[in-house]
Amino acid sequence: MNIQQIKRLIADEKTKIGEGELFSSPSYRNYLQNIADNVSGKYGRGAFVQTEYAPDIDDTASTDNFTIKINTANILARSFRKMSHKNLSNIGLIGHECGHVLFSDFSVAKRFQQAVLNGKFYPKKPAAKDFRSKTYKNNLAEILKVFDEQNPAKLKVISKIALYLSNVVEDGYIERLMKAKFPGSIC
Repeated sequence: MNIQQIKRLIADEKTKIGEGELFSSPSYRNYLQNIADNVSGKYGRGAFVQTEYAPDIDDTASTDNFTIKINTANILARSFRKMSHKNLSNIGLIGHECGHVLFSDFSVAKRFQQAVLNGKFYPKKPAAKDFRSKTYKNNLAEILKVFDEQNPAKLKVISKIALYLSNVVEDGYIERLMKAKFPGSIC
């Protein structure tokens, strides 16, 4: 068998592998794990990669500082037509979550969340004088009122919103640091 015949056989096999089969395979999980090991492992901060292929679930990717979870059929990956582009989007998500492993302070996030659930600001309560806008002063007064009520359901909602907003800001910080540490591509 010559090289052309081998290449043809490989190309034929590639067309037989479906998206779900590829992105849910143990081999693909290992591939993403190797990338994570190369990125965060070189700083002694490795994380275990856990994958699932769940197109009906809105989860994308997350980390708790020890495990990186990625839905390889996430909404971003599904927005691409080519499997190679879906793969690149998943690699980007792994890189981003490795950025959290490397640069996020999960203990501060936990203290922040617990403080809000207890009806307190973290690290300290802002003063009304810190806000020039009447709207912001009114918003602060409204939050303080909810904190005083100590209604667990309302505190949970405020906590979720606060953590979400904090993560959005931190994502920009993470991306800036990752771009500086890993110019170009992580793989």
